[in-house]
Amino acid sequence: MWAFKVSDHTMNVLIDTLCNSLKRVFISMRSYFCRQCYALPECTTKKKIP
Repeated sequence: MWAFKVSDHTMNVLIDTLCNSLKRVFISMRSYFCRQCYALPECTTKKKIP
């Protein structure tokens, strides 16, 4: 069943893309959050992590 293989590969690509997008969103959200609460110690330590 080539259709199953194609959809399986497509699913892997979609998952990879989704994971990368989520990672980017999470990083930008975290940096935004850290700018908002820069005074909090957990944010200043997290801010050093790229």
